[in-house]
Amino acid sequence: MKSSLIILTLNEIEGVKALFDRIPMKTVDSCLVIDGGSTDGTIEFFEAHDIPVIVQTI
Repeated sequence: MKSSLIILTLNEIEGVKALFDRIPMKTVDSCLVIDGGSTDGTIEFFEAHDIPVIVQTI
């Protein structure tokens, strides 16, 4: 069985940094971030880790 991790964010860089190392990425087949248009570096953080980000803007 394959597993996917979907992360929803909006200006959560501090929370993302605190939790990122705790996520066992080796046990996840794919990861996707859906972001609400963060301006605090959240998007860039995930992109730097080669995790795809979909940015939703209203």
